[in-house]
Parts: sequence; C-alpha cells; structure tokens
Amino acid sequence: MLDGTLYKIDADWPTFWEKSIEKAAQIGGYIAIADVSNYYNQIHHHRLENHLTSAGFPQEAAKSINNLLSNLTQGVSRGIPVGPHATHLLAECVFNPIDRNLLTEGYIFCRFVDDIHIFCKTRQEAQIAFYDLAEFLDKEQKLILQSHKSRILPAEEFIEYASRIITEAPLSHLEKEIVEVIDRYSHGDRYRNIDFAILSEEDLAILSQENLEILLNSYLTHDEPNFTRIRWLFRRLAQVGVPGAVPLAVAKVEQFSPALADLASYLLSARYNYSGNWGQVGEDILHALELPIIEHSEYLTVILLDLFAQLPILNHNDSILQKYRTNSSSPMVKRKIVRATTAHRAEHWLRLRKGDFDSADPWLKRALMAGASTFSKDERKFWLRRLEKRSELEKFVAKWAESES
Repeated sequence: MLDGTLYKIDADWPTFWEKSIEKAAQIGGYIAIADVSNYYNQIHHHRLENHLTSAGFPQEAAKSINNLLSNLTQGVSRGIPVGPHATHLLAECVFNPIDRNLLTEGYIFCRFVDDIHIFCKTRQEAQIAFYDLAEFLDKEQKLILQSHKSRILPAEEFIEYASRIITEAPLSHLEKEIVEVIDRYSHGDRYRNIDFAILSEEDLAILSQENLEILLNSYLTHDEPNFTRIRWLFRRLAQVGVPGAVPLAVAKVEQFSPALADLASYLLSARYNYSGNWGQVGEDILHALELPIIEHSEYLTVILLDLFAQLPILNHNDSILQKYRTNSSSPMVKRKIVRATTAHRAEHWLRLRKGDFDSADPWLKRALMAGASTFSKDERKFWLRRLEKRSELEKFVAKWAESES
C-alpha cells in the first residue's frame, strides 16, 4: 500500500467476524462455517510458483521463492512458514483462484486466511456450498476441510456465536481491563505489536506486575487450568512486551509447560522493557531444563534453549555447554546449544566443534557454519571455503558467516 503497509488497517481478525455478522444480519438464512485443514503446511510449491507467475512476478523471482521454500522444507514440495508477513502474501496468492471460483458460482462469503463464512438462503444451499468449496480446494491444492470445525448455523445462532468470538468473553473484571488496554492500542488486531513506551501511566497501572500475577495465578488455581486461555493471554501480553509477568512466568515454568511456546514468545517480547535481573531469569530457566517434564520432551527443551540463543543477556553459557555431550542431547538440542554459544561469541568452544561437522545432520551443520562467524576473519574464511556445501541454504549461511564483522 502507499503508506508502506502490506494490508489495510481493518484487514484483521475482529473485522472479519464483524463483517460476517453484518452480512448474516442482512442476508439471514444459513451460514456455512469452513476451516481449511493445515493450510500453510499443505501449500504446494509448484502451484504457488505458477500462481506467482500468473500474477506478473518475474519468472526468476518466482523460481527463487520456490527454491527457498524447498530448502526450508528439506526438499519436500509442500509447506510454507507460518507467521512471517511475507508468507501471508504467498498464502493469499494461492487462495486467489479458490476465491474466484466461489465468486463465479455466485457465493457471497467472507474469508480470513483459511477461515471462510459462506452466506446461503437455505440449509441445503449451505450443504451444497460445502461440496463446491471442498471440490475447489481439492482441485487447486489437494486441500481438505476440517470436519470438526466446519458447521452450518442459522443466521441468528451465527451472530450470537460470532459475537462471543469477538468479545472472547472475559473471565473476570481484571482480565477485561487488561485486554481492553491492549485492544485500545492495537485497534483490536491480535497480530499487531504495540510500542510499550507509548502506554499512559494509567494503562501501565492496569498492566502492573501485581495485576498480571493475580490474573495468571487465578488461571492456575483450577484443578484443570484452561491452557488455551493461558496461551491466549501470553500472546496478548507479547503484543505489548509488558514486563510485569516475567518473574511469575519463569518461576512457574513447570505449571505453565503446556503453554511454553507462547510463554517463551512473551519473554522475548519483554526483552527491552524488563528491568529486573536477567541473570536470575536465566538461572530459573536453567533449573526448568532439569525438570522431568521438560527434560523428557525435546520440543520443550528446544524452546527453552532457544531463549539463551535469542537472549544472550540470560548468561549461563558454561552451564548450557555442559548439556551438549549428554546422551539425551538430540541433534536439534545440540543445534540450539550451538546457536546460544554463537550468540555468546564463545569461539574457543565453537572451534572445538569443527570435528563434529562431517557427522552432523543438515540443521546442526548450518548452525556450526553460522558459529564460524565468531572466528577470526582468516580462520573462518579458510574453514568455510573447504567445506562441501550441498544446498543453496548452506551456501547462504556460509556466505553470511564469512561476511560477518
């Protein structure tokens, strides 16, 4: 757009539901609610390349995007990264023919990424709409609908359902106040980040450490905490990078473990605003790595180790290095340790890992190549240029490491 943004300010999740409510009120009848299964992971690279070319992309640019995606997916011809704004545009490009086919058939609908609302006069028309959509998805991308999320609702029921989705039914007055502050600055956009510095004193008081700890502790008091709600709150707090929840989040990592990915994203968002002792935070995270529930899960271990890679201020690199040669350290865990050590510029240890390169898996190899950026200019140049680099991604990482100052 002319102002440098990728989308209109109102092209967001709440507006999608608000527009759907408007259409349901105007048209009445029945609404087919459809959700495409695992959309981003099922996008076919060659189909995407064809759509980009049809949209006017230069052939070489479309092919380069295809090659990049192929390297990211280890040669598998399906799937694009979830989340980065650039990939939103790729996903929209793929869905364009499906939108056009729905319009050609005369359907009135609203869509936000892979969620679709089709407005029909009768239940039978809504059922037929599902059949048509399923056919378009299959022929275009071999996509399918999620049966447990796809349903038909009368207009009145849909409006009530959509209204609940928009308001997200606060569980308490305190939660309502906290979310209202975030919504006011983000204009209700669940994906928009907010500059913490622009918050007023009054709003900072609502987002205080005391209030955030009261709210988070209230979630944990239930015999079966609502982790969907906890993950949702950490995502909302991450939009602001508000620091008040940092101490409790790291102190109760074990209790929050089902929401660990969102908790970690929240900690990263607070990196510039938390004025407490980051070294102590690092110590608490190290302790969490020893917890049985974390130690047993490669996924959870990798999430916590990644914090040391992205937040060198956490320190404790020597303790992290001790985990590298343990029997339980998988290649992915070792990769995260190498990344953390690179962030700490520990070239003495990374130099010893040169001997691990030939037996390493592709991801660990790339991490070791990136780690060479800590070596002296001559040493990194000599070592990187003698390595056999089989993929474009490996060549790119080597070039980056060699050029780092």
